Amino acid sequence: MRSLLPLFLAIVFLASACDKLENKPSNQVLNPDGSRTLPFQVAALGTKVRKIVAGNFFTCAMVDTALNESKVFCWGANESGQLGNGTVNPTPVPLPVANLLHVEDIVAGNSFACAIDSGAANRQLFCWGSNTTYQLGQGDGNNTNSPVPLPVKGPGADATFIGIDKVFASNYGRVCAVPRADTKAYCWGDSIQQIAQVQPGAGGAAPTTIYVAAHLTVTHPTEVVVTDPAARKWQGVTGMSLVQDDTCALAGGVAVCMGQLIQLIPSRNGVLLVGGDTSTCQVDETDQNQMTCWGVAPSTSATKATVFTVLFDNEINSASYFSGHLCANAQISGQVWCWGSNNKGQLGIGYPTTNPIVPTGRVQVQRLGAAIQVTTGLLHSCALLGDGTAWCWGANNKGQLGVGARRP
Repeated sequence: MRSLLPLFLAIVFLASACDKLENKPSNQVLNPDGSRTLPFQVAALGTKVRKIVAGNFFTCAMVDTALNESKVFCWGANESGQLGNGTVNPTPVPLPVANLLHVEDIVAGNSFACAIDSGAANRQLFCWGSNTTYQLGQGDGNNTNSPVPLPVKGPGADATFIGIDKVFASNYGRVCAVPRADTKAYCWGDSIQQIAQVQPGAGGAAPTTIYVAAHLTVTHPTEVVVTDPAARKWQGVTGMSLVQDDTCALAGGVAVCMGQLIQLIPSRNGVLLVGGDTSTCQVDETDQNQMTCWGVAPSTSATKATVFTVLFDNEINSASYFSGHLCANAQISGQVWCWGSNNKGQLGIGYPTTNPIVPTGRVQVQRLGAAIQVTTGLLHSCALLGDGTAWCWGANNKGQLGVGARRP
């Protein structure tokens, strides 16, 4: 047996060397820059998390607490007060947002967040953090940031915005909300106005109409004015996508948009709508294993808007597309799949950031249980599991993973 020992050791050495050459996932998932390329639990939140959302360099979660309360906890960067705790100090651990005790829903934008709270009034909307494009909805022409939640003014800027069913935010300082009473879309901040331009036909051909987006600053919730060429009404809104030059809604199961990419909208119905930097993705009603997207694909050298498809192995339950990468989870298995940039390990596949792998297609996040919801930030991702725990991976330079330290 002793004579076989050198041979055994040689085999082990060669296997280890091959792993390094092939750049296989490493057990050492904590990188020198603090990023984590595999999921880690945000342990401080416990097991009663109801939703998790991510912004540029911060993250927030809605958590059930004692006394039948539901609070928001945020962590990470805080230069604009986006953590909502009354300070502008960053923190790598979750801290409660001030004055919100009965939260029904939360969203996050680039450096701001909003929540629907039913404590003081019937599903009232509050926003906090950056207000550079008036995304806090105060209606007073003052774009000062706020480190605590402020009640959003209603249409006309003369009342509180209550009875809110859904709220959506973008990383371009735009917010939209849908009241339960009329199910219409109201938007504010960096809003989009669609402008039609007639282009003369070349060589005697008929003229064509193209659409471009004009950016307007709107200080309070304003009803979306329908300019869709097909004159489809924005009512019965169940989902929205707010990207750079387009605002899209899923109204009555049909995608309707304002902006410059409306010619690319798929004609088939959808059940879910998500948007990233420059493109929108729809989960198709007839084939919920795929997402049909229009715009510029993430993590590619492409600059021209196209229609592209992302295929998954199971029906999609939730999806998130913030900037550069998108993630989705399966309805039955709860598996999480991501696609796009991976320079900080935001795809969750375990490769070191010193030699990152950027897959050409979607990949499954490793070492993660069954998820019921996913979210993506600028360079990180998170998932809510069926057991009520929250897990995050990717960049951690601002403490946005909530694991208690920004660097090793």
